[in-house]
Amino acid sequence: MNKKYMAILAAVIIIVVAIVVAAVVILPGLFKPPVDISGIDLSTDMTSSTLLASTLAGKQLDQGSVSTSNEQVTNGARNFEVAHTTAEYDGVTVHIIKAQFSSDTADVLDVLINDDGWYGSASASTKTNDWFTASKGGRSAFFWISGVWVFGIDAESDTVRNNAASDLAQHLRTL
Repeated sequence: MNKKYMAILAAVIIIVVAIVVAAVVILPGLFKPPVDISGIDLSTDMTSSTLLASTLAGKQLDQGSVSTSNEQVTNGARNFEVAHTTAEYDGVTVHIIKAQFSSDTADVLDVLINDDGWYGSASASTKTNDWFTASKGGRSAFFWISGVWVFGIDAESDTVRNNAASDLAQHLRTL
């Protein structure tokens, strides 16, 4: 074989190896939630408001801010009801949404992030089947699924959001 052909082949092999390494090492990290949300296994008998922590990210729960309502979720031809609790922790908003069936939670995430949803038209977002992050209007949000539950944190920065989400996940593991 001629030297020019061997040099081109070597360059192609190096590029292919670099792409494979990037795919194996970098890509999985891009689709990993910003905090550890594993190990949350809550009873379906619990209500969304009973899952609130007294503090998150060093901020106290404002008891007067806790609100629970039944809301209709429509995603395409699907229409169902969820219990949605919101609570404030000095600028951090927590969302706890309980669906009747775990199969409904992916539709809840879709509605939250679609163009007509609460976080639609976000300036930046990452979405998987089980969680999403979004930035919009100077706010940073992270929502995730666990069984029939959808949990969400909306805060003024990624750091505060992640600290609050980590605290909430830890609290939920203890219930």
